[in-house]
Amino acid sequence: MSSDPGIKKVLIVSQTFPPDVGIGGRRWAKFAKYFFRKGWKVEVIAADMKSSTTSSWTGDVEGIPVTRYAHRFPKILSSIPKTLKSKIAYRLALASNKLSGKGTPYDRALLDEKAFRNLFSERMWQYKPDFVIVTGAPFNLMDYAAQMRIHYPSAKFLADWRDPWIGDGRYGYSGLSGSRLQNERDKERRVVETFDFLTSPWPFVLQDISKRHSDLTRKVHLLPHNWDPDDISAAFESDEDSPIDLVYGGNLYNSFQDFLKFLEKFAFRTQNTVRIYTDAQTSLSEHQTNPWFQIKKPLPSRDFFKKMGAAQNLLFLIPEFNKDGFPTKVLEYAATGKRMIAVGYAGELSRLIESKGLGIFVDLTDVEEKFESILNDNTPLQPDQKWIAQHKTETITKGLMKLLTAHR
Repeated sequence: MSSDPGIKKVLIVSQTFPPDVGIGGRRWAKFAKYFFRKGWKVEVIAADMKSSTTSSWTGDVEGIPVTRYAHRFPKILSSIPKTLKSKIAYRLALASNKLSGKGTPYDRALLDEKAFRNLFSERMWQYKPDFVIVTGAPFNLMDYAAQMRIHYPSAKFLADWRDPWIGDGRYGYSGLSGSRLQNERDKERRVVETFDFLTSPWPFVLQDISKRHSDLTRKVHLLPHNWDPDDISAAFESDEDSPIDLVYGGNLYNSFQDFLKFLEKFAFRTQNTVRIYTDAQTSLSEHQTNPWFQIKKPLPSRDFFKKMGAAQNLLFLIPEFNKDGFPTKVLEYAATGKRMIAVGYAGELSRLIESKGLGIFVDLTDVEEKFESILNDNTPLQPDQKWIAQHKTETITKGLMKLLTAHR
């Protein structure tokens, strides 16, 4: 531990971390950045993803040491097999994973236990952190750390749920039953009992944890998503000669295919410029001849914010599985001051967007009837600026630092 009582040492465990591409590394890259700015020492343990691409958040973690363990999860299980050969390879890899673990075969740290434990042990003894933060998914990383916790009584441990664990359909949990489901429940219980703090940006995840572990609710804390002014500043550096009427960046969910077809026809009919930045596969991009409706490859984060700065409206899609969620994108959109047009499934998220004055929501079933009038509505926004400011990354990080140090 640090000899200076004001300087704390933090060890962050996150399977994906910049310069690896992927949204999974964003949350703790941002916290690491502001820990570092506040004078705390930060180290990171991450998987060796052998990525050939660059994260949008690489610049955030300059000066922060990252050590990596060997990662062995079969790539085929991260894909949707389409050919006979790939389907056979998928089934073989899945069968092998089932033999290697007693819980879900889709946990991406399943085959990394030995490599992770060796590296974790090495860094704990050499670095001697005050705080250890493990974020999941993959949730096996939490369990590996929980099993080793007994050797490091002087450090405080925090487990951060970026996604739901038990009871969610992702990562194969919806298909688990019997002993495999019980194994995952045992892992979760071990983590909840062993770690000092249990956090998530999702209130419903914390409610679910509290319900299953009512004797340990004192450990549960909301750690909200946040927005970084360093990113948002690019929204005021537009590189477009003419405004964009509507812009979107991100996934194109299957349930929105009819809406996208409508949007393509709508853009052509009204001559509204619509830009979509995504790496999703869609039939719309295969025969695109509409100059008003453009599907483009995703951009680095800062470059996309420049497009947002040129836009009159920001399209926000709410899939059914996320209708009660609270993703980072809501805050980033809100911080630009641009109007959001949220399309999708009604829930806590759509109500949040409207109640905080961030934009207008339209249900998928009402799109054809209401979309044009919504786009043409020039009623001034009245966003809740205080609420937006409360979610700056620096502010949330200060709260986290206070939480960690208050319990020592």
